[in-house]
Amino acid sequence: AAKAQPLYRQKPGERVWFTYLPDSQTVYVSFRGYNSLGENARKLFQFIDSNPTKRLVIDLRQNGGGDFFEGRRHLIHPLKNRSALNQKGALFVIIGRQTFSAAMVNAIDFRKETNAILVGEPIGERPNSYSENDEMTLPNSRLVVSYSTRYYKFLEEDAPAVQPDKRIDPNWADFQAGRDPVMEWILSSSPK
Repeated sequence: AAKAQPLYRQKPGERVWFTYLPDSQTVYVSFRGYNSLGENARKLFQFIDSNPTKRLVIDLRQNGGGDFFEGRRHLIHPLKNRSALNQKGALFVIIGRQTFSAAMVNAIDFRKETNAILVGEPIGERPNSYSENDEMTLPNSRLVVSYSTRYYKFLEEDAPAVQPDKRIDPNWADFQAGRDPVMEWILSSSPK
């Protein structure tokens, strides 16, 4: 609908990519999937180490999941040890209704393990629920049924969703205009 697409709608075929916004010294990371996360995280941190970076934004809005241990290993643990970025106002994680499974777990990890500010909409699933997908074929109809096999409890309280620290809901006017109010809010906040 818009002539210019906001960052979160760019490069839809790429699972992980990042770009530098030099005016604000912000690195934006589109984290849509876990394939090659180790290699991409290595490139990301090399870039950050060689460019002045006041903000790091990790966008999980379109991440449907994968292996949350990979997110912990390649993003959360390395960020814990980067004091320049691991502070309020410098590290942001964008979440939304399409943040599922391992991405939801990693959003919780960012909240618990780092000083990240979660921005966006509530996550689209319960943090304490069944997961680990399996399938079976029904004998008569031959329909394939998907079901969850393991219960996970990622929060002490039984919350219906992971809530952002700053809630910003999408709307059609912003979508049509090619605006991203979440990134606008992040970029307008004072860097560390």
